[in-house]
Amino acid sequence: MVLSSAEPSTVTRSAPAPKASENTVKFHVSNLLRKSGAASRTELVALARG
Repeated sequence: MVLSSAEPSTVTRSAPAPKASENTVKFHVSNLLRKSGAASRTELVALARG
């Protein structure tokens, strides 16, 4: 999920499955950003890649 956010896209297109709503994806991305201290999805991906 994190690495898939490296590609420019909307949050809706980042949903891993049709059952995951846009709000669910936003919630989890928000949690990942908060816990990692990243300021953006791009920075989050950079942190994930090491």
